[in-house]
Amino acid sequence: MRTRMPALVFLSALLALGGCQQAPPGATAFRADKLVVRSGTSFGMCDGYCATELSVTAETVTFTRTSRDPQRYPEQTLRRPTRLQEWEALQRHAGSDAFFRLDSVYGCPDCADGGAEWIELERDGRRKRVSFEYGAAVERIEGLQAEMRALRTGFAQQ
Repeated sequence: MRTRMPALVFLSALLALGGCQQAPPGATAFRADKLVVRSGTSFGMCDGYCATELSVTAETVTFTRTSRDPQRYPEQTLRRPTRLQEWEALQRHAGSDAFFRLDSVYGCPDCADGGAEWIELERDGRRKRVSFEYGAAVERIEGLQAEMRALRTGFAQQ
């Protein structure tokens, strides 16, 4: 019995280490329950619903669309629970500090009424918004853009 104990301890430690997953390069530890990911669009010369905002937390996805004419187009807000796979994907994209090093504006958002789009991360007491031309890809956050656009599109079609 004495000779088996060190082997069991070694085997247990080995199995525990084997279950660990390595974080992606550039990822930092953060409290996922405190993470908020927001995204939105706006169009300066528009009739109807001209602005959208999507806010995602661990619990809820909230989509709001607004207009410059609230009498004809009252604010609409839709909510649903956050799906686990959506939340895990957003956490992966939000885990890098690279987002916080991005410029605040890329291109010329809403110039010539081309529309504007933005993404904002709120994490660990830090908040950063990056604005860009509607539909444009911003290097280093393409995955985050794709995730948020897919979620927004799902709501916009309702």
